[in-house]
Formats: sequence, structure tokens, C-alpha cells
Amino acid sequence: MAQIYPVSLRPSDARKLQDYGLIERDLAECVELCQMASEAPGDLLWKALWVAAIVAYCRCFCGPRSTSLDHREVLREPDERAAHRRINRMRNNYAAHAGYDLTVGRATVTVMLEDGKPPQIAHARPVWTGQWAARLGNDEVGRLAHLAEMALHHVRGLMEAEAIRLEPIVLAMPVSMLLPNRMPQIVPMTVRDPGERKD
Repeated sequence: MAQIYPVSLRPSDARKLQDYGLIERDLAECVELCQMASEAPGDLLWKALWVAAIVAYCRCFCGPRSTSLDHREVLREPDERAAHRRINRMRNNYAAHAGYDLTVGRATVTVMLEDGKPPQIAHARPVWTGQWAARLGNDEVGRLAHLAEMALHHVRGLMEAEAIRLEPIVLAMPVSMLLPNRMPQIVPMTVRDPGERKD
């Protein structure tokens, strides 16, 4: 039976592997969110899943982590790079900062009229329409899922390459460094039958 031991790596190596693991998790989540969005019954749920998918995807390329992906290394085709830039614009203009985005179908405006005064706009808000969600859902959600799957494949390759790079370092460590300092001791216990009399 194989035994697994935690190994202490240099902080930079450990951070890089941790970042790759978080990127992998975000991209897998993005793919799942896109699948859920394509089946979402209503606009509000679709919007929530879409925004979450955009944020999870973009965090892998420009997140707060010390390691992030470079879209030029992941995406080779011009149409893939253009789709990535479009998704990133949606993140910047809509998902992160609530600005205008292509997903807004129309806007309603409330106009205030007072005698002797020019009309004033009292309230304006964007309206999500089912047609827009469905049309955008068929195109952009599928594109985002495709981009996330490509990036997921890429980051898994990076993780494998990093593991191969670190393997000689780990294998060169003395066994005493691989073993924890304090192994838990197993203490045999005798279980007494509750009906047994104590003498």
C-alpha cells in the first residue's frame, strides 16, 4: 500500500502549485456554470450563472494570485483571442463594475413631467429580455465554456510539468525529511462489555 507524506517545498514552488490548483478549480467551475446557464429556466438565474462563470474564468488570467495564465499562451487562434477579449470586457464593464454590456436588451425610462418645466428623466434601468438571454446564451456561453476547457487543459499541463520539475528535488530529500516529526501513536484499547462485572 502506498503511503502519502506531505513535503515542504520552497515558498515560491508551493505558491505556484497552489495557484495552479486554484486556477484549475476556477476553470472547472466555469465549465460547470456554463452548462447550468445553458439550462437555466429564467433570466435572473441565467444572469447569476453567467456572471459567476465570467468571474471564475477571468480570475484565472488577471486574479490576485501571484501566478496567473497568459491568454496568449493558452489561446492560439485569432477568434479565440477575440472571444477572450470580449469575455474580459464583459467582466470589466458588467460583471465587476455594473456598467453597460451587450447583454442588456433594452432600457426603461421613467419621465417626470411638471407644469412649465422641461421633461426630466427620473429613473432609468436596463431590462433583461428572454430573447437576449437565449441568443447570448447560445453563443457566448458556449464560447466561454470552450475557452475555459482549453485553459483547463493548459493549466493541467502546467501542473504536470511543475510536478515533473519538482520530482528530482523531492526524491533527493532524505527520508527523514519526508516523514512527519511526530507520528501519531496508536494505543490499543480494551473495550469492556457493559454487562461484564468489574472485579
